[in-house]
Amino acid sequence: MKTIKTYFVILFFFAFTGNAISQDNEKTINSSFDYKIANISNYVYGQGYKVTKHRIFRDSDKNYLFDIPAKSTSVNFETRANLSVIDGAYKAFAVGDIPAVLAVMDANIIWNEAEGNPYADGNPYIGPDAVLNGVFARIGADHEYFNLLDIKLHEMSGDQILATLRYKAKLKKNGAEYNTQAAHLWTLKDGKVTNFQQYVDTKQLADAFGK
Repeated sequence: MKTIKTYFVILFFFAFTGNAISQDNEKTINSSFDYKIANISNYVYGQGYKVTKHRIFRDSDKNYLFDIPAKSTSVNFETRANLSVIDGAYKAFAVGDIPAVLAVMDANIIWNEAEGNPYADGNPYIGPDAVLNGVFARIGADHEYFNLLDIKLHEMSGDQILATLRYKAKLKKNGAEYNTQAAHLWTLKDGKVTNFQQYVDTKQLADAFGK
């Protein structure tokens, strides 16, 4: 009989606490706040690039409630890894470590230079060796210097990273210099770059190469 009483006490305890938790959750679910005073705030992650914006909610007394990513309620760790891969590639390029840049490429990478770029004559370049010989080697041969400046990485959907940057360069053949806006769209899979698309002010490039 004592065992039965104990059993009912346990059942009552769980029923009570379960109801309390349920009521608690209901309060949380039904809690409200003024959406009109929600504001957007930039957050910095990883290597120091802005990759997302968060929406901050405050109640009517302007007290901080919580913030969630504006795009979703979860953090995409694969995107963080992709950002790290592309960041590493740019850092390697900056110090002339071309083998390290090639190492982040998939064996069947599809690389496209912007239409109108002198190096677009080989589009699409398939594989790291094609990129090395058709793009990187020619850039090195044609320029006294070719620098990538003001690089900013942006999180995109579909395992893509967008880089906005500038090219600051000087040609050997005529001493022409150019400083132009550019963008690189990188697509990754399993930590490797599978596709690359360049966008650039080809008018400035044409003017410089044509002098």
